[in-house]
Amino acid sequence: MLKYKYFHSPEHGRMLSSLCYLIWFILAGQLRRNSLTLWVSLVLSGMVVLWVSIETQRERWDLRHRRVSRGGPTYGQIMDREIMEQAYFVLSSAFPFGTACAPSFLIATSTVRHNSVQSQWGFMYYSYWVIFNIYLAFLMPILTLSCINTLVDPENDAWVWLWSRPLPRSGIYLAQWIGTLPWVFILNIGTLAALAIAGGSYGQKSFFLYTPFLALGILSFTSLFHFIHIFFHKPIVVGLVYVFFYETLTGGLPGSIKLLSLTFHIRSLLYNVAQADRNPVQLLLLSEVASWETAMSFLLSATLILTLLGAWLFGKYERKEIT
Repeated sequence: MLKYKYFHSPEHGRMLSSLCYLIWFILAGQLRRNSLTLWVSLVLSGMVVLWVSIETQRERWDLRHRRVSRGGPTYGQIMDREIMEQAYFVLSSAFPFGTACAPSFLIATSTVRHNSVQSQWGFMYYSYWVIFNIYLAFLMPILTLSCINTLVDPENDAWVWLWSRPLPRSGIYLAQWIGTLPWVFILNIGTLAALAIAGGSYGQKSFFLYTPFLALGILSFTSLFHFIHIFFHKPIVVGLVYVFFYETLTGGLPGSIKLLSLTFHIRSLLYNVAQADRNPVQLLLLSEVASWETAMSFLLSATLILTLLGAWLFGKYERKEIT
């Protein structure tokens, strides 16, 4: 009975309603301020979408007319020769008196397989440039960082008022994490949708294939940038250094040090899902990838640990008197 009264006391009810109101307060954008980084990230996203649209109209994602090396054969010539050699071998073994006696549907089957291989190669080429090298390595961290910087401003007068209320400081941290999360997803998934429209069939396939696993990467980056934003004086600078220096450096180094990179594990997830979809993943040019279980467990653990550690440290840190 005492335990029941403790958890259902009016004080705890007011505290819970205050936390719910704070989540709505952040979600509704009441603490939103003009942020140059958000506008810059949106402009850069628009430029990338425009570039992808132009390349799609020019059919630049298809490898058929691209040469393997300068003066060498095109990818289309290699595919034609490989598939025709396989088709000739099958038909000659089945019809020793000449391939002219072969049924026409066998030739049609070889043509369909040729188009399927060409489509898979084009999709991997699109994935390599747009998803792996532009969105994952650049747009997703920048969009997440700029969204958090826009919605969370510890020097705002409204935050000073909130800190003076009888609310647990760890609850304020979790409330701002929950309140900014929908905006982070809207910004990132909206950019992915725009890229899917601009990328044509390859963009639409990448959207439905990769987005569920990119969402886990968005969660991990959200937890990381919330942690940085609270405990560093200039979070934008620290976040940009992390994205363009740490992630780029550790992701390209050989050995086990790259296992500490969020981007490496997100790339590994996308690599594994593309491989499960029977795409030629060797075109992604990844020397090392983590297993499905390792990548999933690392991203989930990083999200949980950074969020709980940030809430605990925020409670300790914010017990100082506000002046």
